[in-house]
Amino acid sequence: MKKNRRLARLTPLLLFLSCLPGVVNAAPYGPKGREIQWTQPNGQKLTLRVFGDEFYGRTETLDGYTVVYSAKDKAYHYAELSGSKNSLLPSGGLADVKPKGLKKGIDLPVGRIAEIRRKNFERLGRDRDQRWNNRVRALRDLREARMRGKDINGAASFAGINAAPVTGDNVGLTILAEFPDDPNTRSSDAIDFPASRSKMVRYCNEVGYDENGNTGSVRDYYFDQSDGKVTYTQKVTPIVTLPRARNFYNYADYPTNAVFRDTGEAGNMLIRDAVAELKASGFNFSGLTSDGGGNAIATNLFFAGQDSGVWAAGLWPHMSYLDTPINVGSLNLSGYQVTNIEDGAPVIGTFIHESGHLLCGFPDLYSYIDNGSVGYHCLMSAGNYNNDGKTPAPIDAYLKDTVGWANVVELSASDYIRRKLPSTGNVAYRVRNPDLLTESFVVENRGTGDRWAKYAVDKGIMIWHIDETLEGNSNRTGTDPHFGVALMQADGRMDLEQGLNYGDGGDLFEKGDVFTPGSSPDSDWWDGSNSGFRVKVLGKPSSSVSVQFGPLPPDTIIVSSPDGGELLYRSSKIDIKWEANVVGDLKIDLLKNEKFDQVIVRSTPNDGNFTWKVPANQTPGADYKVRISTITNPTPVSDKSDNDFAVTDSTFPASDSLPYGWYKPKEADSGYKVSKSNTFEGKYCLVSKPAPDGGMSAVAVDSNFEAGNVSFYLKVSSEVNYDFARFYIDGVAQKISGGDKGIAGRRDWMFVSIPVSAGKHTLMWTYEKDDSYGDGKDKAWLDAVQLPATRQEIDVKAPSGKSLVSNTSSFRFKTTKIGKVSKSKKITIKNVGKADLYGLSVATSGQNAKDFKVGQLSKKVLKPGQKATVSVRFAPRKAGSKKAKLLVMSNDVDESPFVIKLKGNGRGLPEIEVFQPRNHKLQDNKDTVNFGIAGVGGDGETLAFRVHNNGTGALNIQSIKISGSNRKDFTLSSPGKNVLAPLEATTFKVTFRPGAKNNRNAKLTIVTNDKKAGPFEIRLKGKGAPRRRASSPLAALAAGSGSSSASGATASSEVSVMFVDGVKYRTLTVDKESVPSNLEPVVEVSGNLVDWFRGARHTTVVEDNAAILKVRDNTPLEPGVKRHIRLRMLER
Repeated sequence: MKKNRRLARLTPLLLFLSCLPGVVNAAPYGPKGREIQWTQPNGQKLTLRVFGDEFYGRTETLDGYTVVYSAKDKAYHYAELSGSKNSLLPSGGLADVKPKGLKKGIDLPVGRIAEIRRKNFERLGRDRDQRWNNRVRALRDLREARMRGKDINGAASFAGINAAPVTGDNVGLTILAEFPDDPNTRSSDAIDFPASRSKMVRYCNEVGYDENGNTGSVRDYYFDQSDGKVTYTQKVTPIVTLPRARNFYNYADYPTNAVFRDTGEAGNMLIRDAVAELKASGFNFSGLTSDGGGNAIATNLFFAGQDSGVWAAGLWPHMSYLDTPINVGSLNLSGYQVTNIEDGAPVIGTFIHESGHLLCGFPDLYSYIDNGSVGYHCLMSAGNYNNDGKTPAPIDAYLKDTVGWANVVELSASDYIRRKLPSTGNVAYRVRNPDLLTESFVVENRGTGDRWAKYAVDKGIMIWHIDETLEGNSNRTGTDPHFGVALMQADGRMDLEQGLNYGDGGDLFEKGDVFTPGSSPDSDWWDGSNSGFRVKVLGKPSSSVSVQFGPLPPDTIIVSSPDGGELLYRSSKIDIKWEANVVGDLKIDLLKNEKFDQVIVRSTPNDGNFTWKVPANQTPGADYKVRISTITNPTPVSDKSDNDFAVTDSTFPASDSLPYGWYKPKEADSGYKVSKSNTFEGKYCLVSKPAPDGGMSAVAVDSNFEAGNVSFYLKVSSEVNYDFARFYIDGVAQKISGGDKGIAGRRDWMFVSIPVSAGKHTLMWTYEKDDSYGDGKDKAWLDAVQLPATRQEIDVKAPSGKSLVSNTSSFRFKTTKIGKVSKSKKITIKNVGKADLYGLSVATSGQNAKDFKVGQLSKKVLKPGQKATVSVRFAPRKAGSKKAKLLVMSNDVDESPFVIKLKGNGRGLPEIEVFQPRNHKLQDNKDTVNFGIAGVGGDGETLAFRVHNNGTGALNIQSIKISGSNRKDFTLSSPGKNVLAPLEATTFKVTFRPGAKNNRNAKLTIVTNDKKAGPFEIRLKGKGAPRRRASSPLAALAAGSGSSSASGATASSEVSVMFVDGVKYRTLTVDKESVPSNLEPVVEVSGNLVDWFRGARHTTVVEDNAAILKVRDNTPLEPGVKRHIRLRMLER
């Protein structure tokens, strides 16, 4: 597969990482950030992520909101930009309370970030790079001395130790430290080291170490990377208990613990105290390797427990130098790294990265000024995070060569040779700029033979562009816009330089890819001059790949695209690409079945590229090639595509509906939909529907395929390195871009072609999100899908012409009266496969199968493309909902039977029933409902009537009304429903409020569509009782009313009852005009006449206005339960 390229030039793009200036050196935190734990002052525990490195750091919540630490309250707050936009400030909202209206990912302007980074680099980064710069200069002096015939010994003496290779046995010091109990805290808080010393010895030194998923030990990594030239081991100390508590090292104002120490100061204190304890215990420091200047090559300290939780403050992992070296006998301790270890499963990645600085003096291959890097492709960039830090990436060939580990073959741009590059043995090829020897191209194989490349983001041929005048990649500026160690990315996108990702499957060169002065990326020198350097990859990624170096011989044309396997669409555009060493313009022809078909262009410049628009009427076929020929070259020369490509007239999807048989898988949170925007070809494409964080959108198709390829075009706009578009066959992710099993970031349409074996398969396309916020359009697009040929394949269409989906699609018939037959629905069966579809038959199944009538098939054998029809009708025998299945049997093995769900409703008759109480069935025009006695003008009983449909058809309640001489004494509520399905019920209520004393009568009439029953009538009756008033201080409490007052004053009151939702409560109404002005009426309730209660918990104010105060008891009146209510008069 050829990779899609576009012309791109290096332009510096400043991207964010984060917030305050750092104080010491450390590895970058990688695309996922460094996870930290923090406890807020209120006890809330937070998990946060820090993005950046030692020069700039920004902290986020897991859902993507920027936070900053405030020393004032020792808490994290959501961040906001200052008015000048020069800093991030606490917004006032604590980070444990989800913000409202706050944007995710708030950061400083890119110019301000660059300014902070640049200042911190000048203050902190220059010294660390000096060792590497001295080595590079010394090697350059030696090289120039050799080339000019100078005295090598003199040059070597001048270069001194700076150019000495890093070889042999090298021993560093690794200290394991834990913290004692803090005497200034209440609880025991000693922090024990989480792993045993023996485990840490294995971690550092064991051959074949594989615990916790690590690919090897620290020793294994450097032994492999140096091709056996270095054995780097550690002298691991016993676990040291530091003399002072953790907080002492973390805080400058211990034990107040409000102000963090400077990180470098904390590191110095840890090292000094740990070494003092080791000396006191008699630890033997002998055997450590000196760097040639009297210092140990490496001092590493692991401290137990969490880091400080605040970027670059207190106990924060870092690399630095002791303020004053510590003498441990024959040498001093100076350069060190400090990091924490929280559990017993440490990974090797970051330790190995920092060892690259300490052991070899390697520079960082990421920019300290912006977010550019070589990403996952090298240990000294973000490669230490591969496989979550368990399998750090290999070191690039240039760095290896500089420390004496590589076997580099020198070439000139004019050398024309073919060589096999192994992925092991540190073999590489180099071409230098003859006018500037500090510039070169280095070519190596990142293949399958190297265990440390197992989790590489891509595999293939790596081409590095080296500029030795720059200090690695750390100090790229506007005057030096390129890296000192730059990876030429085969897709031409230059994502790494722009900080758009940490590497992807389009970065390395694969079979058929070329790197020339005319390609993208091109092989020009950094000043734009033509290098003449040409590389063509001849083999697929593996442990050994054939590569051709040098320019084409005279009178040579090589067609590179289309070169076989491509699928072209009518009216689409394709770039025809070639290389040629000929004279004059070229002619391009289209061949079909090896015969001339048409002229594509009669004359075009020999510039390596011509864009051809496929004619709209081009005959479809899979036997096309292009031929490129000379016009004026003294010797006629031509070349054609090595293999056939195809032109198709089909489009995918063909309409605004999902194609037949495509569906949303059960495991997906959402599916794909048809879209008219962002199409690759035709009018439509598929696009992922929104998915939640941590979720997935997916679309799939099942079929019985012949052996062949599935091809498609894929596009994505997503959060780089986190949200991926992927493709699966039978649940197995497929490689769709170099070494990747997915694409992320902003990737335009790319062609993918994957082999599919014969048989039944599920093909699935997904858009998968991580557990935090998205970026870009946050979606993936799919277009121009070409599936392998199917065997016989059934397609069943509805009367509308829409393809149905087996076991999913359904037919719903209109409601049909019992004994009648519905209109027929005709389905069409088509064979869309490549073989005969036979054994066709239809039948119904299910409990209601006999309620559906199926006609005769018009054909029982269908050749490819043929159709048959069959009709289905609904003939209900009984009322109610009816369901069945229509089965279409055939020899389509993966869809036989093809199942269509059938649904219909038989219409029956309604039958009214009325109940009161709930389970007492009333007789039409016979029963009387008695509401009992109620005070005149007061609320009496409220009774619920239940109307039930006992029929087989819908019951429509047309009206409910009350009539008769006392109809106004009965109040009617509306029913909950006016239409009742069979066996469904609803209720309405009637309340009795007598307008006068003695007997009160009325009639309730319910009118429905139950023709047999007609109006349903019920007699209603009740009795009105005269009102009672109480005006004495002590009324009859047993009767429920009373009045008492501390002053002996009285007020007029009345006791009654009321109903709420059918439940009876006692009430007391006070005539406010009878209440003396200096007193306040208070209503109390009791169950025993001894304990009296008042307030909202015991009573409810029903009405309170200028005239009356009405209060009810909150406890219902029930049989056998006594309730009393009284009035008290209290002084105001």
